Amino acid sequence: MNYWEVKNNDVVHLNNDEVHIWRVNISEAENYLFKYKQILDEIELNKFRKFYKKIDVIRSIVGRALIRILSAKYLDLKTSQVLFAYSKYHKPFLSENINVKNLKFNISHAGNWIALAFCLEHEIGVDIEEFNNDFDMAGSAKLVFSLCEYNAWLSLSSIDKCASFFHVWSCKEAIIKALGLGFYYPPENITVSIDPQKSCEVIEDKNSDYPVWDWTLEKFYIDANYSAAIATKKKNFIIKYFEWNDFK
Repeated sequence: MNYWEVKNNDVVHLNNDEVHIWRVNISEAENYLFKYKQILDEIELNKFRKFYKKIDVIRSIVGRALIRILSAKYLDLKTSQVLFAYSKYHKPFLSENINVKNLKFNISHAGNWIALAFCLEHEIGVDIEEFNNDFDMAGSAKLVFSLCEYNAWLSLSSIDKCASFFHVWSCKEAIIKALGLGFYYPPENITVSIDPQKSCEVIEDKNSDYPVWDWTLEKFYIDANYSAAIATKKKNFIIKYFEWNDFK
């Protein structure tokens, strides 16, 4: 199990051979949203105001603010100097005008947790999923699993199916988010290991347009009853785990 080092106002250095993963528990964040709203611009705030569920508003405001805070730390900038641009598939990235270190980031949230991943030079994706036995796993597995994954998953016990489903989905979602293609990428073209107790890896990749067969997949522990993974083309790196809890 990975150890999460608490870092709030400390200076953080990101080396070329590192990936940094941050986790944030937002259970106390609602009382301090004003602080994080001050970091965001009006366009971001207007977008988040349209969300129907309060939890989505909280996660989005805190998550976006922390992208600004942490990116500013890594790039030695003020949060107001952090500028974003967007790919044609709407993936946010740091503007080239301020990104002298070629810093890459990604964010995911589920339940009360937010996860953020940072590295240099190579695209990175992170995904966390909260286990949900009421979710239509069988129907979704038919759509997003490869035939090999689906047949192997059907053979599992009902208890193991839940952990396996969210393990596979978090791995695939991390890959898709690193590619920045969203729903334009067919997840059934990738086959990953379905056993959540074993290491993640791409077993088969049928998508020649965006090959990921040699990518690195790493799962990590964020909390009980969650599945979490990162995906990147980066090789031979050290993962450091940090926790942010400075809401006041």
